[in-house]
Amino acid sequence: MAHVPHIVLRGPWEGPIVPLPADTERHLRGVLRLPNGEAVEYTDGKGVRGSGVLGPSGLVRGDEHRVEPPGRLVVAVAPLKAKDRMRFLVEKLTEVGVSEVWWLSTRFGQVPAPSAQRVEAWAVGALEQSRGAWLPRVRSAGWPDVVSSGLDAVVCDPSGEARGLPVPGLVVVGPEGGFAADEIPPGVVRASLGPTVLRTETAAIAAAVLARLS
Repeated sequence: MAHVPHIVLRGPWEGPIVPLPADTERHLRGVLRLPNGEAVEYTDGKGVRGSGVLGPSGLVRGDEHRVEPPGRLVVAVAPLKAKDRMRFLVEKLTEVGVSEVWWLSTRFGQVPAPSAQRVEAWAVGALEQSRGAWLPRVRSAGWPDVVSSGLDAVVCDPSGEARGLPVPGLVVVGPEGGFAADEIPPGVVRASLGPTVLRTETAAIAAAVLARLS
């Protein structure tokens, strides 16, 4: 069976035919060499999935249905200096199905968050590859947001105990230099991800996978 492309088309959609963004059309027609009438699966990144066909003036919509979101999982992580590692982080969290990514402001982490446009491009590519239906929501945050979130918050810390990670829940991963000694608010649970010290992006992805599997 031929591989059916899966694309993200941001909504709202109006009418039976959705115009394709230039880069998406270039990929479908130029890279994949799809002719008109070829099957294409699509999502709005907000839970709607459909099966349509490629038409002369865009995507011809077909059967559509709504995919319920998985349990809410927030990963609050300090931004990284290296662009390639940031991209890897966003892509993998999207593939795992993280609901939200918060760029956490920390005392030892003074790296600016990547632009919203860049993060969306990374996430869209990962969602298309993984054939998902939900793009993560992305925002900046601080410790007050963690404490007031209403979610069970767990800080990834080698000094913590090995334990399951909650869903719904919020996983916190610190900067490359670690947290300041008195930075983590009282009462926030610390959890160990194993006997070794993980890089920021490795810890965030590992924690997200463990939470989704719990």
